[in-house]
Amino acid sequence: MKSHVLLILIAAVLMIVLGCDDENGPPTPSPSMELLDVPTALPSNVDVFHTYSVRVTGAVPDSILCEVTRPDGTPLESFSLYDDGSWRTFDSPSYASFTSGDIVAGNGTYTRKINGLLLADSVNGTYTFRFIARGLANMPEHHTIPVVVAYVEPCTIYEYQVVGLFEECFAPTTLRVWISTSEMDCVDTVQVLLIDHDSQTEMNSGQFWQTSDSVIWQYSLPPTFFRCYERTPDFHFLTFRAVTRFGMECSVTQTISYMQHLAVLSNSVLPDTAYRPVTSSDTNLIALTVDMEDCELQGATDFYGLEFESRRDPYDWGRAANFYLRNDGVEPDAVAGDNTYSSWLVILRSDSLFNNVYYFRFYAIEGFAPCIAHWDSSEYLLDSIRIIQPGAVASGVELNPVELGISVLNKPLNR
Repeated sequence: MKSHVLLILIAAVLMIVLGCDDENGPPTPSPSMELLDVPTALPSNVDVFHTYSVRVTGAVPDSILCEVTRPDGTPLESFSLYDDGSWRTFDSPSYASFTSGDIVAGNGTYTRKINGLLLADSVNGTYTFRFIARGLANMPEHHTIPVVVAYVEPCTIYEYQVVGLFEECFAPTTLRVWISTSEMDCVDTVQVLLIDHDSQTEMNSGQFWQTSDSVIWQYSLPPTFFRCYERTPDFHFLTFRAVTRFGMECSVTQTISYMQHLAVLSNSVLPDTAYRPVTSSDTNLIALTVDMEDCELQGATDFYGLEFESRRDPYDWGRAANFYLRNDGVEPDAVAGDNTYSSWLVILRSDSLFNNVYYFRFYAIEGFAPCIAHWDSSEYLLDSIRIIQPGAVASGVELNPVELGISVLNKPLNR
């Protein structure tokens, strides 16, 4: 009997304890600090800021204080990391960023940028960074890391692919560069740049990728790299440029020439006849297409350089700023990058002229962002259309689409 009573008492106590746990919920997790981005090496000879960031969970500190100790053990002025979205500014310490560099306020990530050149002030060696959460009680444990601050040797491109003449519509060519860096540094990006000979303007660029051998980077250069290549002068500069993690740069430049391929236009699809609307507020749409073969523009869906001029006897040819055809897959264009360029002709109502033939000259104009200029790069393709109840055409070089009686829909933006 006593044993039964004892078992009942134990069960009651367990029920009370479990009931209390259910009422209080799961235990609160202990606060913690995670080092997200804390470079353990900084260059003492490069004026570049590097980001330090930590994440705190289970607590909301006011800031994260970082105590800095020099290689000889003497303390240096501390810096603080903030979760403020970079809205505050700070005057000190001199080696820390003016704002925190934090991107999103209140997300638990505390950030500050540090300049190794200003931090070292000619004192190289192993520094100690001690991150401490500052706030009320129940803050996470601090973290301490060593940070090596040292002079970093510049990178060197000690071998590279030598090129001279690129034939028109050449097969994609593999370019390679061999790069050495300081032991504590590493290559971050490698670019190939096409530089205009006269203006020194960057006409195009490409991005190398690292091979299985860490010192070798390569890039497959296609004919499309020369979309912005002007026929005169016939040579330009090709630059290979590397940038390391610490912002060190090295480059080599060679002179190259390219046999430019002129675009070939064909198969203009323009109706023989079109009609103006009867009501003055209405418009009629006509889709027109032109095929263009140009290896330099293969797959260029952002290219708006297929232009046309128009005239109506007895007026001269004129070119309106918005008379472009596109190959971007936007209606009426069917497939982006298929070398068939399209546009809408917008035919307006006119009460002055009734039966006129319009002539169109289509050109491939090889110049668009980031190209430095526009120039004709093809012979023109001629076509015509009779528009019944057409409008008048403005005399002079520029066309007024209202007076012309036609216009173009989907004018390219920012071109």
